[in-house]
Amino acid sequence: MKTSDFYYDLPEELIAQDPLADRSSSRLMHLDAVTGKITHDTFKNVINYLEPGDTLVINDTKVIPALRRESGNTRQSRDPPTCQKIC
Repeated sequence: MKTSDFYYDLPEELIAQDPLADRSSSRLMHLDAVTGKITHDTFKNVINYLEPGDTLVINDTKVIPALRRESGNTRQSRDPPTCQKIC
């Protein structure tokens, strides 16, 4: 895997500047692995998409702006998060 795999265009107006007051209202996208159907919902309904035996991974990382310099050019990018083992 290369960091360039994470490069994509993201318009500034689509980048959240502050968390929602009601975090359960955060957007949720569900991809049905069997049919490929994509459903858009809110996180408070995540329980509707879980089956017995499923694993729910919670990402509580914070997003910070990062500035990267490559080949003399400057580009704003978001680095992939680092992983931490949770016991």
